[in-house]
Amino acid sequence: AVIFSETRADWFITVFALFRINVPVATVYATLGEEAIAQAINETESTLLVTSAELLPKIAVIGKKCPTLRSLVYFRPVHLSKKIAVMDVIKQQFRNVLSLDELEAHKNTVPEVSSAGRDDTAVIMYTSGTTGAAKGVILTHYNIVSSVAGLGAGVPIISSTDVYIGYLPLAHILEFAAELTCLVYIYILIYIPDLEKMGRICFFLAG
Repeated sequence: AVIFSETRADWFITVFALFRINVPVATVYATLGEEAIAQAINETESTLLVTSAELLPKIAVIGKKCPTLRSLVYFRPVHLSKKIAVMDVIKQQFRNVLSLDELEAHKNTVPEVSSAGRDDTAVIMYTSGTTGAAKGVILTHYNIVSSVAGLGAGVPIISSTDVYIGYLPLAHILEFAAELTCLVYIYILIYIPDLEKMGRICFFLAG
């Protein structure tokens, strides 16, 4: 599966669900263009793409370039009244198209699962592509658990009463590991996907 979305709670929840059934997840920066998305999908031969409603216009132009893709799940729009203009085009390119809400309606339908081993691939993190084509970095479940254990042990000043604001790209290992550590050590995690709002909050705090 490939996840192509901004930082939000739905991103994390979806990745955990895929981990639960031992499905490797390729992560792609939401800022990347159509060619980079298609590259990640084709290199990993993914059959499922998870994205946000806001990014569907980018997906509308790559569906035919990715022959292995069969299903698409999209997160609800941040602005609920916003109409998804490209939905007709999207539905022509994918066998199955579901919103996350529609998928959750089938929560009692549990697929056959296999437990992940420590050396199984958990994530293929694609780089931001600043120095060329984006490259996929393979992380096992052991790599991820080790990162969380290291962060938890190495940052003793953090306590269970702290609040973490998540706004960096979850497709980056730093943000991914930091948020995992928050969940393990029971910190409060707040998402601010809109960086403009983040800037205004910092301004008020500084004032």
